[in-house]
Amino acid sequence: MDHHGIFKFSDKYPDPKGMMDDLHSIHFHLMISVWPYFYPGSDVYTDMDRKTFFIDRTKVKAVSSTGNGALRCHNPEARKYYWN
Repeated sequence: MDHHGIFKFSDKYPDPKGMMDDLHSIHFHLMISVWPYFYPGSDVYTDMDRKTFFIDRTKVKAVSSTGNGALRCHNPEARKYYWN
C-alpha cells in the first residue's frame, strides 16, 4: 500500500495475484501485515471518520506525525468494517 489504510496493492505491483502464485509455486508463503491506522485524505479514512470508527486522540498530530486515525477496535461495527 502507498499509505496507511489504503488496502490495495501499489501500482508498483501490477499483478499481485500472479506474483503470489509464482511465490507459492516455489513453496514460498507470503504474509501481508495490515495495520489498523488510516491516512487522512483517503476515502477509507473519510468514511471511517464519519462513522466514528477512530479513537479520537489518535487523530491529532501530536500522537501521529501524519494525523493517522487508529481503529476503535472495541466497536463491533468498526471491527466488521475493518475486516471486510
